[in-house]
Amino acid sequence: MEASADLIARARTSRAAFGELYWHYCPKVYRYFLAHTGNHHDSEDLTAQTFEQVLRTIDRYEDRGNRFSTWLLTVASHILLAQIRQRGRGMLGDKALLTVDERTSGPEADPAQMAEIWERATWWDSILSTLTLLVTS
Repeated sequence: MEASADLIARARTSRAAFGELYWHYCPKVYRYFLAHTGNHHDSEDLTAQTFEQVLRTIDRYEDRGNRFSTWLLTVASHILLAQIRQRGRGMLGDKALLTVDERTSGPEADPAQMAEIWERATWWDSILSTLTLLVTS
């Protein structure tokens, strides 16, 4: 579920509203990084970097018919690509569920495609959680 346009607007000037936005999207951003790195520590660091960047640049976000999560994921993909360039592809662990394809995570990334990948990963995460509950019950 997307955050409301009102919450996004308030997050530009209100720390409390930005905190709501953070708690709303933090799990999704973290899972995005975990799917790419397979590493909890790196995923936490990259999630923090993403929200620091969003805090600095939220004034630049414009609702042009795309969802806020699309813009947020674009910021996250740029953070990930910068880390890969800095540290090398070795940071992508063996447990990564997805591989980084520079055609979909670079400056020319298609935000709609990235949002679709994000939604698919979220869907799989919910399916796996449900299956885990069924097996352990």
